[in-house]
Amino acid sequence: MARPSLVALVVVPLALACEPPVSTPPAPPPVAVALFDPLATPAVVPTPNDLAFTGGDGVHLNPPDVPGESAAQASLNQYLRMLDGFPTSSTAMTTFSAPLDPASLTVGSASGSGAVTVVDTTTAMLTDAAAALSADGLALTITPAMPFAAGHRYAVLLFGKDDPAGLRGAGGAEVLASPAFYFLLSPTPLVGRCADASNPDCACPA
Repeated sequence: MARPSLVALVVVPLALACEPPVSTPPAPPPVAVALFDPLATPAVVPTPNDLAFTGGDGVHLNPPDVPGESAAQASLNQYLRMLDGFPTSSTAMTTFSAPLDPASLTVGSASGSGAVTVVDTTTAMLTDAAAALSADGLALTITPAMPFAAGHRYAVLLFGKDDPAGLRGAGGAEVLASPAFYFLLSPTPLVGRCADASNPDCACPA
């Protein structure tokens, strides 16, 4: 019987109390997020990307056909499925949730760091490139100074947040990675209680 009395005592003061002044919290600072959603249709991922091999024979590219895409895109997909890698004339491209500041598009080299760094992971060497934005500032394209080498794998690294040489959004907004990448960088495993897969205590309960 004591519990209903307590509820009544709590409710009555709330009903009679004056509304306290509540200040509006400040708006969060603006950010530009590198978009990444491989489950979207079509997938929103940087291109070219090894995800294009998914669902294929493990050797050839397997870009999916998307309902409503142009005949030219469907023809390109068919051509790509005959290849075991992207054409050496490819450019790299990714998109953002808000416009970037063109002045922040510096490319890293042996003489200094930059917002964009292109690495030939086959040779562990930096690759000269140029970076450019679309007219709306939402799409970033990286073009190598020379065509990509056949049979090599490349990584394009983008730096932002509080990196003094990193990308900035228009108006000085911070540029952040997609939330998915914070899960990838998490020291806590996402598929078990600890990182030792051989330890049965690490397994999640069924």
